[in-house]
Amino acid sequence: MIEDRRYGFRVALPGVVSARIDESDGKGPLAWRAYTSRSPGARRNAGFNAAVKVFETDSSDARALFDAGENDASQALAIPLIGRVDGTFGAAKLPSVTLSFQSGRDGAADMVRATVLLVVKGRRIYEVTFSVNGQDDRAAVGKALFASFALLP
Repeated sequence: MIEDRRYGFRVALPGVVSARIDESDGKGPLAWRAYTSRSPGARRNAGFNAAVKVFETDSSDARALFDAGENDASQALAIPLIGRVDGTFGAAKLPSVTLSFQSGRDGAADMVRATVLLVVKGRRIYEVTFSVNGQDDRAAVGKALFASFALLP
């Protein structure tokens, strides 16, 4: 379980969690931190990746933050966006968007599918990503990741 007090969240990243935490220097109008993990024993074209990124900005405009989060996810995944669903997150009913991405046809060995949850709280946007390569059914792993994600009071 990862608990980040500075950015106010906790999550249980599945698989092998990277020892490295990517982050900015925290100076200027944008600071960010990212935690990543991958499936154990992942082969080249099979397995999963998970990540949680938090961006702290100088804006509280939810629409602009969602656009920035979608842009970041699209660049990081480099596969086509196929769906977008607006929603709310948690007891506070924070604005959220769930993005779906897919490359390749269903069932193909080279298929890549990803789900990204974006949540805005004040001047922060939280980006939770789960992607699967290949034919392996990892839906339960992804569901557990998203269920474990919580914002701290």
